[in-house]
Amino acid sequence: MAADAGRPTSPTVYRFLSSDESSFVEALVNVICPEDGSTPSGVDCGLADYLDRQLACGLTPAQLFTTGVAAAQAASTKRHSKRFEDLALAEADVFLLDVASGELDEEEVSLAQWFNELVFPLLVQACIADPRCGGNQGRVFWKLISYPGLPALNSQNILTYRGKRVPAAPDPKSILEFSS
Repeated sequence: MAADAGRPTSPTVYRFLSSDESSFVEALVNVICPEDGSTPSGVDCGLADYLDRQLACGLTPAQLFTTGVAAAQAASTKRHSKRFEDLALAEADVFLLDVASGELDEEEVSLAQWFNELVFPLLVQACIADPRCGGNQGRVFWKLISYPGLPALNSQNILTYRGKRVPAAPDPKSILEFSS
């Protein structure tokens, strides 16, 4: 996929995630959002960056996240004798389905609750967030759903284009493009 001018080119430095947690998260976002003809990988879309930035802002979700990652790693090791990031894509996908359904739980945390109420909602937010928040790099998901970005939030445009295609949709604009 061609590089987008809105995508950072330098390696990510995480604010919250430890080295072990970042390996897990990068594997997680690439399983949930694999690279295909429409999107780059979850890491390249900024999904891991978005999770990291959101978790760096608060202690309660951050503590739950850390406990959940450790529990998920333990469950993966117990089930597959491998860490999550070392699983094949198909194995990792089944593992996450089992986590989400409540089939895998650890003593410290309900993995289903951790995944369904914290991790997955953060990933959804990362996909639709303004790129300045760390996710949706290159506005890839906005392009995928024909969302024009900031121009859609103008009250005149809301009324004018309700239920219609917004002309700016093929080239969505981030908040960063309107600030100087």
